Amino acid sequence: MGAERLDLFISYQKADTEFATKLATAIEGKGEGLKVFFAPWDIPAGSNVVKELDAGLSKAKYFGLVMSPEYLRADWTTGEASAAIYTDPGGRLGRVIPLMQTHCQLPPLLRFRRYVDFEGLGFDLGVDYLVSVLKGRPLPRGRGASAATVGAGVIEGRPPALSQLDASQPDAVADCLYPNVFPVTTRPEWIWNAPTRMKSPRDLFQYYGHGRSVPPFILAAGRLFTFADLSKANHPFTGVIEEYDTAREPWQSWVTEGDRSKRLHWLLDDCLREKLRGLRLAYERKGRKYYYEKGVLKEGRFKAFSRGKGKDFVIDYTEKGGTYVAHRAVNLRFVLLGSEPYLRVESGWVFKDAGGDLIEGRRRVVLNAKFTSGQRNTANFNEIRFWLWFLAGDEPVLSLDVGGGQSLAVRVSQVPLEVDFGILGDERELSPIRGAPDIHFEDEDSPTEEEDTDPDVVDVEGPES
Repeated sequence: MGAERLDLFISYQKADTEFATKLATAIEGKGEGLKVFFAPWDIPAGSNVVKELDAGLSKAKYFGLVMSPEYLRADWTTGEASAAIYTDPGGRLGRVIPLMQTHCQLPPLLRFRRYVDFEGLGFDLGVDYLVSVLKGRPLPRGRGASAATVGAGVIEGRPPALSQLDASQPDAVADCLYPNVFPVTTRPEWIWNAPTRMKSPRDLFQYYGHGRSVPPFILAAGRLFTFADLSKANHPFTGVIEEYDTAREPWQSWVTEGDRSKRLHWLLDDCLREKLRGLRLAYERKGRKYYYEKGVLKEGRFKAFSRGKGKDFVIDYTEKGGTYVAHRAVNLRFVLLGSEPYLRVESGWVFKDAGGDLIEGRRRVVLNAKFTSGQRNTANFNEIRFWLWFLAGDEPVLSLDVGGGQSLAVRVSQVPLEVDFGILGDERELSPIRGAPDIHFEDEDSPTEEEDTDPDVVDVEGPES
């Protein structure tokens, strides 16, 4: 499947194939330029079905779930629905659209979403209604499109829920918005480079030997690029570069040019490497997430906030008869906004089976949905706050060594943006930071503090799953 954007992912059970085919044909046949993902059309014979479904789910703007009793009983479609709900758990964006082909009792995470009632409206009017939503147009009026027949949703006495469009509106309550990108307040002005005989980063690390700190660098076109000042007599790459052709280039020249801009991103991300390496964090390449392996940390739980019971880095469900281990994880990456760098922080999870292998494919999608779909924005941001606290302690700035006595400083203290509206359901205050973390590893003999066992303390920082 190509890289084009999809308007609608149609999720259906085999028993509803005829309806799903008719629906996909009608939507693309409307001449509106709409593109749907429909498995029989978009998954070639012999291809990896899970990979193609994952690609379709990631590219779709909306998710249409063809609801029927058969759909709700099927494992495969439950996974697709979970992945869809994960993208819009609260329904604020209106991305998940139940398509009621045969009336059935919707599960709790779909119950509050307005559905398209094909059984009550009829097929043609139902398609018109759905296309209007996909195109962002006003909904059809007249022709029997009353509140009772367009899926306002009275099923077995349940009262009507918010419509899709209503649920996507902001609160009329003043609020503070907190970002997940944090500005770099101090950075080098120059990028230095020189020829090198090193062919790969592995060659350079072998040259330095195990345990020696290596400043951020990248290798490209036979040269080494770094923030460290290579003109100094005691620069950290002595013996690695050829001194006869040392040069420097201004930061701005790397921001505006395509290939250099990519290399600048790589060089900035490398600034995180030594910091995270010192904290013994592992790296999951596919999701670009950092996490702790089981048995690395001596502490079982870290308490970042003045309230709450704390957060575990590893939750082993195999000890209670489960089949997987959940690792709290974070994606850290620098981005350029204009010419200035910002650190983007995204929380998440890494899952492994009982044998220690990474869980991939559909099961990974379902577990991600299970752990995160119920979290509101405050809980998500508290996960980000937790990771920043772990990396920087109670300091307002995260300092990253770039070599040669220079550093990259990221302001990680929360600076809210005050706005005259809010996000539906997020009227919660952020609890204050408790203090710097005291980190010890299993192979160290350092004593640890006793775990807080106050029975009156409850977790108010969001679901711990």
